[in-house]
Amino acid sequence: MAWGAPAPPGATPGSDLIENLGRGDASMFLLPARTLESDAAVALFGALAGNRTLTELHSCHALSDPALQALSAALASNSTLQKLCIGDAAFGDEGATALSEGLVQNVGLTALDASHKGLTALGAAALAGALGSHGALKELRLARNAIGDGGVAWLGGLLPRLTVLQLAECSIGDADTIAGVLRKAGAPSLVELDLSSNPLGGAVAGDGMEFAFPDRSLQRLGEALGSCAALETLKLDSCSLSGSRFAELVSPLLRLSTSLGSLSASGNGAGDAGAEALGQALYSTVQVKAKRAGQPHECHDGSIASNGQSKLAVLTLRSNEIGVVGAQAVAGIEGLAELDLGSNPLTAAALPALFDAEQLAKLGLSGCGLAAQGALPGLEKALGSLKLRTLDLGGNNLGDDALLPLCAAVVAAVDSGNLSLQRLQLGGSATGEAATAALEGAAAKASSAGCELEWQSADEKAKAGGGDAEKAAAELDVVEAKLEEGKIGGE
Repeated sequence: MAWGAPAPPGATPGSDLIENLGRGDASMFLLPARTLESDAAVALFGALAGNRTLTELHSCHALSDPALQALSAALASNSTLQKLCIGDAAFGDEGATALSEGLVQNVGLTALDASHKGLTALGAAALAGALGSHGALKELRLARNAIGDGGVAWLGGLLPRLTVLQLAECSIGDADTIAGVLRKAGAPSLVELDLSSNPLGGAVAGDGMEFAFPDRSLQRLGEALGSCAALETLKLDSCSLSGSRFAELVSPLLRLSTSLGSLSASGNGAGDAGAEALGQALYSTVQVKAKRAGQPHECHDGSIASNGQSKLAVLTLRSNEIGVVGAQAVAGIEGLAELDLGSNPLTAAALPALFDAEQLAKLGLSGCGLAAQGALPGLEKALGSLKLRTLDLGGNNLGDDALLPLCAAVVAAVDSGNLSLQRLQLGGSATGEAATAALEGAAAKASSAGCELEWQSADEKAKAGGGDAEKAAAELDVVEAKLEEGKIGGE
């Protein structure tokens, strides 16, 4: 249960939490609103040592040295707790060492979140050493710790049994280090891997010039990742993988992988060249037809494409400087159900190929600068025949030239019974009185057909509502979102 209420006045520190722990709940979330002083934390963890019902504990509080020692002692004797998310403040390598003393004796923990703890390679080594013989651990989250390449090397012994590994923003810069660990240790059970916000593609000097590694380390990393037989979700956002570097990694990755279902690689500046390489590795519809006709397909790196067993269904490429050519390249990927190209400089010429992609169920085109292009070519005509279930055109500052015919097309599609969209997002548009009235009418009409037409952004709704209730609800949504992100069992 979520526990955000402050302790009763005059109560023994932690007594209310200990009482709650004794009720037999399976989970406890200590929200930021709940003050947790050091003595209260020590008392709580002391009670945890003998508890046999709690399986999941999440804390949003900094832990003092005595509290860490108490938690370590609890972990040494508690075999029921399975998922642990430790605070929201750094405790450094010393804290990791203290915690490791209990972890080495623990046999029940299956998931550990030690993100943003101020760890370096030494802290990673301490945790890896303690967890090395821990047969139950399946999920490890160490995001926002500067463990570097040395820290990654220490984690190699855990890879054979991990299903989830999060290493976002960990100061990892050598792609060969990750590739070497994957090849040596193997990762037969790894389902989810997050390497976002690590400069895998090179570094940027003070004068803005980029320096890429001169060897083929990214290709070797792509091959190692592609060989992870169970890998379903991979995040490579903001990894300095622009242009040819992006292609160097994703081409072997996607050519070899037969399990990857979701790839997020936003914020890399991949450009059209990177998007084309991705489309080539996965076969666009045209390329599949050519292969079926007996024509071999050559990939970006000069090798022949695989047997077309890719399972990629979700692709996120926001903020990648992708234009018309790149959008067309990824639009035809076979089996792709969700595509997000938001915040890319697309023009109207890219829209027909995207709207004609029958395999897509969800398409994100928010913030693509479509405002200056007037009407959206092909959308009004295609609206009644689109296979899409969700279309996001928010943040494009669309004007009357685009909105009025679009609203009319929505009404016409509902009247003809041909509207397949379940959600259409148009927030952040420059609406005059005529467009506002048309949007309100179209939204009501769409709702009658089971389609949610959102024509106001969250900021616009807040301004329109102007009340404290909406502000409070938005703040609550932020807290709940953070809890979900930190919730170890489950994204």
